[in-house]
Amino acid sequence: MSQSIDDVPALDRHFLHQVAEDLGPQHLAQALNVFLKDLEQRAQALQQEGSEADRLRKAAHAIKGSAASFGFKRLAQMAQDLEDAARSGETARFSELKDRLLREAALAPEHVSMV
Repeated sequence: MSQSIDDVPALDRHFLHQVAEDLGPQHLAQALNVFLKDLEQRAQALQQEGSEADRLRKAAHAIKGSAASFGFKRLAQMAQDLEDAARSGETARFSELKDRLLREAALAPEHVSMV
């Protein structure tokens, strides 16, 4: 049985702490700021996208990669879901998945502030 997206943690704090040990707290803070700015831009671009599958797939793939790099598990999974739907041509799901992804992306700064 697959895990519900609501059961996926928004942020893997343990993973993020490991990244902080590797980069150092100062560099992690800088990297997170870059990530959040990039995420905001990507989310705005995604919001502008219609339902063209290849563009949605590419946008979702980019968000997935950067989110996973910082332990944003739920955001990465939502991006993966949109990427999969775009790849398989499930156009009926695009709007719902995109909206859900955009809502989660908007919460990313809040998750970072709780670390």
